[in-house]
Amino acid sequence: MSARNAKAREAILGSIRANLELARAELVPTEVATSPCPGRPAGLDDRDTAIAHLSSTLESVAGRVTRVATRAALAPEIARIFDAHGVTTIAASNAAWIPAVRASLGERFRWLATDCTRDELFAADAGLTGAQLGIAETGTLVLVSEDERHRLASLVPPVHVAVLPVARIVATLGDALAALRGSLDSGPDPTLTWITGPSRTADIELTLVVGVHGPRALHVVLLEEEEA
Repeated sequence: MSARNAKAREAILGSIRANLELARAELVPTEVATSPCPGRPAGLDDRDTAIAHLSSTLESVAGRVTRVATRAALAPEIARIFDAHGVTTIAASNAAWIPAVRASLGERFRWLATDCTRDELFAADAGLTGAQLGIAETGTLVLVSEDERHRLASLVPPVHVAVLPVARIVATLGDALAALRGSLDSGPDPTLTWITGPSRTADIELTLVVGVHGPRALHVVLLEEEEA
């Protein structure tokens, strides 16, 4: 290599080194951050804040949220939602509180058996289930197959009504996985269903459409009593 080429090479490399040093200097923080861990939103460990955040997040993705104080108030609220959508036929999970709601509503609606046929399920106007957890951070419901058999009630009918006790609201996905660890570690592997708002897809010409392969309406009834 000639002296001239060597000099040009050193000039280029020197310029690169100088610019790299400038870039490193700009990346060095001027002070140590003292904010909470960015992965965990602040305030969600407070129950009222968590309830408000879950509700607002769900509503931001077209879910609807109402609250009832007691189990006795569940049936009237569920009937109101069904009436608003013109529901006549209901597919329900086998959650322990559903028989009481069904008995309270009497003959107002037609209830499908939990072993109903596929055609009956697809013809149902609404599905009624519980939810084992609610994640405040994302507005997500978690249904566990061992507790919500006939989970298709949450996935097939055009309207899904889910009852979530506020005591089962956790702050983050990590908290939900920790709470579910017992279910995941014991017995046969459960199926987990994660629901955030009505069903939606953008598969068709990148246009967002609600309710193509799942419920087009999601109603969450928050129950203030400890258990449903």
